[in-house]
Amino acid sequence: QPKWTRANASDTADGHARRQCRTRHPPRLAERRELLLGQLPQLSAEALDREGRLEEAASLYRRNAFFRTLVENSMQSMTKCDFRLTAHLAAHSRYGDLWNTVHEEYERTRVFVLAITDQQKLMETVPSIRESIRLRDSIIMPLLVIQQFALTEMERQTSSADAADSDWTPELLRKLIIRTMYGIVNASRNAV
Repeated sequence: QPKWTRANASDTADGHARRQCRTRHPPRLAERRELLLGQLPQLSAEALDREGRLEEAASLYRRNAFFRTLVENSMQSMTKCDFRLTAHLAAHSRYGDLWNTVHEEYERTRVFVLAITDQQKLMETVPSIRESIRLRDSIIMPLLVIQQFALTEMERQTSSADAADSDWTPELLRKLIIRTMYGIVNASRNAV
């Protein structure tokens, strides 16, 4: 049982007493956590697939709530990814390799997640969340386009001699980038 102690009211910033919980995880839980963390490199779906053990991950998904939640949270994050907006970076001299690596990893992960969950598309079993993400994306897409324009224009001005001819000052571009970030972050935080 956790042992509750009452903090001295004068020690708190707002003068209210606080309860503090002093607990230690049972050794078995801690040992399991260390074992799991130690095994993470060997637990990749790709490695399991190579060894013909992908069904073990699928079975774990079906019967273990923690693993199922972990996979579903990953699916939710993946559903929010939209590579169409940055697809032009695939051929970029500086960022092309990075973009292609991230995109390939996303596709590889998507295939394995769908195999483990026995779904045809991400978040197939929770259409309400998938729809919520779609609605959020339709709201923030204009902000993403504006932000991408500002970033691209800033890079063009930095690497080009004709930056003085532009109506877009570096200060104005920075403001656009920052203001769009506020909207994007708030929409992402408030969406499912």
